Amino acid sequence: MKIFIYRLLVSWRICQNQLTMIAEGVVMGLLTFAFSHSDEVQQDTARCFANLCCQEDAHIALYDQGA
Repeated sequence: MKIFIYRLLVSWRICQNQLTMIAEGVVMGLLTFAFSHSDEVQQDTARCFANLCCQEDAHIALYDQGA
């Protein structure tokens, strides 16, 4: 699980990937991690959401998917 989140953090540094990943439904997977019992996983998941939210074009799509 930790490797998956790390890969998401790295790939989201490229803004073009963000919208593509949101369109492919990555939010549902992140929401699952957000309810993990591990504080470290929750923290990494919060970073992923923060990275996604820094691009204003993504806000509506994230909201529509429940983020």
